[in-house]
Amino acid sequence: MEALGINFINMAIYSAMFGILYYVIKTKLVPKLDEALSTRQKEIEKSLTLSKKAEDTLKKIEAEQEKVMKKLHVEHKQKMENILMKANSEAKQIIEEAKIKSKNLIKSGEKLVDEERKKLDRDLENKIALMAKKGLIWTKK
Repeated sequence: MEALGINFINMAIYSAMFGILYYVIKTKLVPKLDEALSTRQKEIEKSLTLSKKAEDTLKKIEAEQEKVMKKLHVEHKQKMENILMKANSEAKQIIEEAKIKSKNLIKSGEKLVDEERKKLDRDLENKIALMAKKGLIWTKK
C-alpha cells in the first residue's frame, strides 16, 4: 500500500494523536467551555429577568405618573374655575357699587344744580325788587 502513499504506521500515529487530542479536548477544554457558556447563559437570563422587572416597574411608574397628571389637571381646572367665578362675582360687585355711586353722584349733582338755580332765582328776584324800589323798572301791582 505504500505504492499508493498509504503508510499504516503513519495512520496509526495520526489516529493515536487524534485520540489523544480528542481526549484532551473532551476532558479539559469542553467542560471549561460548557461552564463558561453556562455561566454566560445564567448571566443573560438574569439580565433578561432584571430587564423585565425594570420594564414592569417603568410601566407602573408611567401609569402612576399619568394618574397624578390627570389628578393635577382636574385640580388645576377646578381652581381656575373657582378663580374665574370669584373674579366674575367681584367684577359684578364692583360694577354694582359703581352704578350706585354714579347714581348718587348724579342725584347730588342734580341737587346742587337745583340749589344753584334756586339761588340764582332768588338773586334775580332780589335784584328786580331792588331795581323796582329804585324806579329803574316798572312792575304791575
